[in-house]
Amino acid sequence: MHLTTSAGVNRLNQNRELLTTQATQLVAGQANLNQAGALNVFNRKLETQDIGYAFQQEANWQDKLIGTASLRLDKSSLNGDPNKMFAYPKFSLAANIANFE
Repeated sequence: MHLTTSAGVNRLNQNRELLTTQATQLVAGQANLNQAGALNVFNRKLETQDIGYAFQQEANWQDKLIGTASLRLDKSSLNGDPNKMFAYPKFSLAANIANFE
């Protein structure tokens, strides 16, 4: 039996500044914001933090049966609870029937 193990970590920090301009009281066909009757400008800063952990174990038995189990754990400030880890498991089993007698 051949075993392969892998693990990884990823982290993403983003700082963004969003600027939105809203034009109202435009005459049909006008596309220039300077022709609007009223302008509203919205400025918003958005900071996000994401972190993820991944673990995977693969077992290969004589290239006949191959099983894989993995788990990914993610935490993000974009979730409802930014301190909660969410788990995403994965399992698979493959049979290479060409290698069986």
